[in-house]
Amino acid sequence: MKKQLSTAMALFILAGTLASCGGETSGTNDTGTSGAENTDGGTTAAEEPEYDFTKDYDGKTFRILNYEDVFSMHAKISPETEDGDLLNDTQYKCISTLEDKTGVTVEETNRTYEGYSSDVRAMLSSGEDAYDVIYVNMNDMYPLASERLLTNLMDNSRISLDEDWWLHENNDLCVLDGKLWSAEGYAQLMVVDATNIMMFNEDIANDLSLEMPYKTVSDGKWTLDVFAEYMKAGAAINLGPDTPDDQNRWNFDQPGNGAALIGFIASAGEPFIEIKDGKLTMTGGSERFYSVCDKIAKIMSDNSSAMYYKEMCGVSTQFNKAKALFAYGEIKTTQELREADFTFSVLPNPKYDENQTRYYSRKSWTSTGVSIPVTAPDAEMSGTLADALNYLSKEIVWPVYRGLVLEQKNLRNEESIEMLDIILNSGMPELATIYGVGTGALDSIASKLLKGDTGIASVIDSKKSGIEKTIEKVNNAN
Repeated sequence: MKKQLSTAMALFILAGTLASCGGETSGTNDTGTSGAENTDGGTTAAEEPEYDFTKDYDGKTFRILNYEDVFSMHAKISPETEDGDLLNDTQYKCISTLEDKTGVTVEETNRTYEGYSSDVRAMLSSGEDAYDVIYVNMNDMYPLASERLLTNLMDNSRISLDEDWWLHENNDLCVLDGKLWSAEGYAQLMVVDATNIMMFNEDIANDLSLEMPYKTVSDGKWTLDVFAEYMKAGAAINLGPDTPDDQNRWNFDQPGNGAALIGFIASAGEPFIEIKDGKLTMTGGSERFYSVCDKIAKIMSDNSSAMYYKEMCGVSTQFNKAKALFAYGEIKTTQELREADFTFSVLPNPKYDENQTRYYSRKSWTSTGVSIPVTAPDAEMSGTLADALNYLSKEIVWPVYRGLVLEQKNLRNEESIEMLDIILNSGMPELATIYGVGTGALDSIASKLLKGDTGIASVIDSKKSGIEKTIEKVNNAN
């Protein structure tokens, strides 16, 4: 059934469009997404976009398979109704616009995360024609593609992958031998929520008389060495290993599985696996790679008793209680801190040194892209409507999600908004995760670094042959 935009929402959008012509957005301090005002007193909204829509599929149903919202991330695309929540109603507006412009009816099916991958594999393997597009995360994309269950989006002329409603800088890095089986765009917001960040407690920094690091970041000088200086100063708040956790504080809250350190390696410009000349390549193990790991190991060694890393997969559990100077997390973590009673901000992961030309913000495995299954009866229709949906989402949903939800609701100050901009412009995929190559080596390396152990050459030496065989298998299969 097509979505009908309510008269109230239509007037809301119109009023917001007129009001937003004269002012910039500013947020309120409540924890919902049910409204925001601009400096003229009106409600903000995106202007009606321009796009070459087609009615070629008038009367068709556009069937989408997607996750339920999970891990405090926003997965759903097509709300069933308006409910007064601004993000929900803006997504509803986006879908109703797509339906009006194309004549299709959008039908989204949301499934829980558990069992999603196996259910999709079974469905596609059976040849069942159930969906026109499906969303899959980084862990699941290539296993499906390797079984020839996904189509090559690079061959679909109806998808404008080089346009800015697709995250083409991210997608371009994933193209293997001219093939891209899943593309990240603005329709499904987990691509944003899954981006790695660092959290920073300003209150603790003020207590320690530390300089706020924002100008350092903006000047391109936020490096591992500078981070080490902050860690050394932050160690002063730790009361030692004999103090119970509920009475202690830490300079860095990170998961005990070393995920933060894998992120640090990538952010230092040393991805373990890359695609070069269209082929998967192992790039970990260079002289610079070892230098990066040495720096990380020293930071861990120097602060072994002042860091919290007792929970293998926990993310910022102590930071969320205002008990850590830094924490490793994802953009979605800001959602969990809406009601925090302390002042925090977000930062990109540090660079290796000032000679590194840019920051890198790794995407976690939950980052999700859109794919067209081989069972889709009309791949051109799937591509056309996926492209239009991502265009509309970029124009209608993204300004609300970024400007109101992330910037005005989740974050606390202008400095964080500037840092968010740097983070969003520095996203990068984790190819080891996407193609299932070298993840075991990275886990072993991170485990050693977490203990301050620099002896990672033995890990790479022992894993290299197996990694190269897997790489050869992947490259030859494509």
